Amino acid sequence: MLLIGNIGNEDCEILIGLVVETFKEVFQYNVVLKDRCDYCQIMKHAFNYIKKHLPLLFLIVPAFILYMSVIIPSGSYYCYQDRCGIYFWGVHGHDAIWHLAIIETAFRRIPFISPVFSGANLSGYNYLFDLLISVFSKISGISPLLIFFKIIPIVWFILFTLLSISLARKLKDNKIFVGFFLFFLYFSSSFTYIITLIKDQTIFGSAGLLSQQIYHLMFNLQYAISILTILYLIIKIKENKINTKTIITFAVITFINMGLKFYGGFVTLTLGGLYILLNYISLGIKKTTTYLAIIGFGFGLSVLVFYSPLNSKTGSIFSLSPFALVHPITEDPGLFYLRKLTDARYFLLTQGIGPKLILIELVNLLLFLFFYMGVRFFGLIYLIVKIIRRKINQFDLVLLGTMAVSISTSILLVQKAEWWNTIQFFYYAIFLSTVYTAELAFILIKNKVIISKVILMVLIIMSIPTTIDIVKNSISLFPGGTYISDGEVEALTYLKTQPRGTVLSPYFDPRLTNRYQIPRPIFANGDTAYVSALSGQPSYFTDLVQIRLTGIDYQKRLENVKNNDCRILKEVDYVYFNNDFKIARSLFDCPAKLEFLWGNRTATIYKVIK
Repeated sequence: MLLIGNIGNEDCEILIGLVVETFKEVFQYNVVLKDRCDYCQIMKHAFNYIKKHLPLLFLIVPAFILYMSVIIPSGSYYCYQDRCGIYFWGVHGHDAIWHLAIIETAFRRIPFISPVFSGANLSGYNYLFDLLISVFSKISGISPLLIFFKIIPIVWFILFTLLSISLARKLKDNKIFVGFFLFFLYFSSSFTYIITLIKDQTIFGSAGLLSQQIYHLMFNLQYAISILTILYLIIKIKENKINTKTIITFAVITFINMGLKFYGGFVTLTLGGLYILLNYISLGIKKTTTYLAIIGFGFGLSVLVFYSPLNSKTGSIFSLSPFALVHPITEDPGLFYLRKLTDARYFLLTQGIGPKLILIELVNLLLFLFFYMGVRFFGLIYLIVKIIRRKINQFDLVLLGTMAVSISTSILLVQKAEWWNTIQFFYYAIFLSTVYTAELAFILIKNKVIISKVILMVLIIMSIPTTIDIVKNSISLFPGGTYISDGEVEALTYLKTQPRGTVLSPYFDPRLTNRYQIPRPIFANGDTAYVSALSGQPSYFTDLVQIRLTGIDYQKRLENVKNNDCRILKEVDYVYFNNDFKIARSLFDCPAKLEFLWGNRTATIYKVIK
């Protein structure tokens, strides 16, 4: 049984065993024994609740169709306007391709390798999700495309719904509250439609202005899966049965979430840490210290395994840059542009920090929260009112502290390579605030005053315009914005059958983008790892964004690739060119010779003879 390239049978069995054991830990150690499985009981009770309250299906079924419409069409074969191939919707045309490249390429030896920069190890990256798909694909024989775009989203939605119902019932075991919680969780998006209404007198076009919860869940499956584990942890926090077994579960999930998403791992650590600290009086100093150490160990181990800080040559991932993510809301002409406020802020910066500057930054922050969170912003306001009225409990304090940390890290830090990536801390705060949005809605509907019912209806109506735009996009942009053509699929499938070797493919030329109408062939749509994703061969240099994010020193190689330096042929085994690129003639004059290996109308493959 040779499952992963050069890894031996014994190593494979150990690896698979570790994966199984990890999930046993997460799901309370007994996934197989349903009668003893805590997680399984949660699923069973939630499913029975749906059967008992069938009107919930009027929320669940439309939500399922909505969420699946954003992801299931991707990775499928279509012929659209005589353009046949594998199509990708939205950012799947880059991000999902990156994950497919890792799945197909990175795990063929230990240490794992970078699929986009041959010779470099895959480090400083949360690859657990890709590793699990790779192992499952090898064992089952199911294509990674099918697992990634079809199986995982469907299974995720089922678990997401059942866990959400379980949490809602823990918060308030009332079918109306459960319905509100699901509604805001499923359908509530940002307030960007207010911007398009002001500028263009339409709600359409609003979904693309800021990151939306619906998009982010289906465009970022690691984030989506981390939400499942966080839902489970919140349920356990609400039960408030703190013991060593629970804390070990927290530690294991912290490790897993770090392997899925650094931001999710950090939020999980915050949840667990606050939960323990707020139980300090009942636990005592010894247990509190021990429990914190257990969760800290899970976090620290995951950092060593997935992010290799000891081998990092790029220094800290994050740097302090207060309000860098906040200011575009009022400074970007495409958003809620406030020129006078912006001019005043820049002027006051030259005068030093004072009351006026603080007031302006407070306005910026409130607008940032308002537009990103949408109706959930009012849930946050409701939580603040609960604090003022001293109506909060320990559970509220845990969620409040976690949201405060998530928001603070987003607005105070920027990230190397892609500075705006810290917005992903904020996504968890948006998610958690749904609890209080549902509470607010429940209070309003129970209030006998007519104005309360009117306010509730306004909140519900205000929740969905951006989601309506997402629905429109799902229909109008079908089957997707980019595709890998038949010819390239054929070529890369052939390349996959060849002996293991490094592939040189053209460096992305942004000028190609305007030469093609949407849907564009993938080579003209952006800098992606599609050659590695379909061929299973590591690339010499491609997808600069991911190269930067994984901390690789790339400058010298980039210069050589741009100049078609003959020295690069000494380091590659194959040259793959889409014929629209027209291979640089200078490469044929190098000491290392290019021998025609395979070709069709779309693509050509050369073998390098050194």
